[in-house]
Amino acid sequence: MKNVGIVGLGDMGSGLAKNLILNKFTTMGLVLSKKRTENFKQMGGIPANSLSEIGEFSDVVFVMVMDGDQAKEVIINKDGLMHSLKKDST
Repeated sequence: MKNVGIVGLGDMGSGLAKNLILNKFTTMGLVLSKKRTENFKQMGGIPANSLSEIGEFSDVVFVMVMDGDQAKEVIINKDGLMHSLKKDST
């Protein structure tokens, strides 16, 4: 595992991203906020443009959203991660 994706770069997601980047994991993230995207980029993260881009890139994806409904949207909707994650990814 070397490529990690994070969906949701709020306080918890950005903290997770910071630690992953500091520990030499190539980290791609997706968040709606332009400010949080810029902060993520400045810490060395790779901003993603879509869930499918995260899925295709990542060996592991952390979903750091607010609630179960948002998690379902990210994972199982028609453009969700389950459609783009590589075989044997998590």
